[in-house]
Amino acid sequence: MDMTQFLAGAYLQASDIPQPTYLQIARVETAQMQDGGGIRVKPVLVFTDNRKAVLNKTNTSSLATSFGNNSDLWIGRTVLVRAEQVLFQGRMVPALRLYPAQQQAAAAAAPPVPPPQPIPAMPQPAAVFQQPAPAAQQPLPLTPATPPAPAAFPAPPQLPNVPH
Repeated sequence: MDMTQFLAGAYLQASDIPQPTYLQIARVETAQMQDGGGIRVKPVLVFTDNRKAVLNKTNTSSLATSFGNNSDLWIGRTVLVRAEQVLFQGRMVPALRLYPAQQQAAAAAAPPVPPPQPIPAMPQPAAVFQQPAPAAQQPLPLTPATPPAPAAFPAPPQLPNVPH
């Protein structure tokens, strides 16, 4: 008899998901969980293969952001379930992370970025300068122009000679 069937818990754990897995939500229910010194009611996803996952705040927020706050609208949606290392009470521990599959599919379905187009070749400088000038354009004279005469400044006014 295979005893591993008796070792599995009622809810998915990170060790149950060695590879990222896509699962479809069949329903959302609640369960009473021991939390510290008391009992809390937590949401539980039940998948189409009857596996269950207790939702923490991180996963609940992620799914509510993508699927809406009404969990009835989550039924039939697909999530990517992955085991990741997270910081919990000051140490790194394995945890389940649930991601809306639509985000993953949208990223995969995005059209590929086209490769950059080559820059067209520029004409060689010699070829540009060897082109004949248009007939209507006259060449510029090569003699220097005569500089303008300096402007004449008026003489400064004469100040009266005043003793100091």
